[in-house]
Amino acid sequence: MQTGDLKFEDTTSVSFDAETSPVFPFPEGNGVFAAYTLPQQSDGALLELRAFVSGGPALTTMTIVRANALFLDAARNPLPGPREAPLRTRRGILAWSMSKIATYTVPNSARYVIVYSGSPYAERTTFSSENGTEYGLPYSYSGKVDVSLRSAK
Repeated sequence: MQTGDLKFEDTTSVSFDAETSPVFPFPEGNGVFAAYTLPQQSDGALLELRAFVSGGPALTTMTIVRANALFLDAARNPLPGPREAPLRTRRGILAWSMSKIATYTVPNSARYVIVYSGSPYAERTTFSSENGTEYGLPYSYSGKVDVSLRSAK
């Protein structure tokens, strides 16, 4: 498994593609993923996954990746804890910059994190248009996710 390095107070972007990204059978079903090595002393740090809407041009034709996180110890064994976090909406100036953010606390003894797409069959996430109309966007295996790590304060 190839891993990239995460650094504190830095943002790494990953573009998932249903056709070319690596796939693994996660508990939620098959998902595309990217793996990262965590910096030393990252216990208690905050991992933020910001998934951007894609497609378009209208909200009714857009999708978003449901970004989940799986933490592994030094032996690459999964650690207990939630893999799916509540999503916060971040509005953008244009529909293409709208996103959903999931935040995780890095567990003790975590040395790696796998960022992966959750089930595309999960309940749709909603976004509001400028006039207040709610739209349910389906989850997809393709899309951009920003991965950020902030040190514990």
